[in-house]
Amino acid sequence: MEVVSIVHNGIAALEAIQQQEPDVIITDIKMPGLDGLELIERARELRPGMDYVVISGHKQFDYAQKAIQFGVSNYLLKPIDQMELNHTLQKMQQQYIKRNARQAGEERLEEYEQENKDRLRKAFFRDITCRKDIPVQVPDITYCNTNYADRF
Repeated sequence: MEVVSIVHNGIAALEAIQQQEPDVIITDIKMPGLDGLELIERARELRPGMDYVVISGHKQFDYAQKAIQFGVSNYLLKPIDQMELNHTLQKMQQQYIKRNARQAGEERLEEYEQENKDRLRKAFFRDITCRKDIPVQVPDITYCNTNYADRF
């Protein structure tokens, strides 16, 4: 993990998100421009897959509840314990790696399925055009040539 930007208000944070496209945002609840929850709400529209950690001096449940509604990964209270933050980031990193591996596997599976669909279509066409028990009328082809079928 690397820090790609440090900003001091919500508007600058939103601009940094657009420019840097980070995977994780660590934000305070209270900051000028946009508060942390507004930032998360807007950032989710830009990059739905980002993870968030909210830091707050507020122990009120309504802040935490709102953060949870926005899909925040963790809600840390000030003063921040360095070990707790490190543990949170390590957990998020592991989830990120698993999610990317799962997505890569799903993409490979989709490619494999598409390749098999193409093979099945070709085999189906070959079987239909080469079956002797089903009369098939194909213009300009009066018989089934095995070499023709093997080209598929």
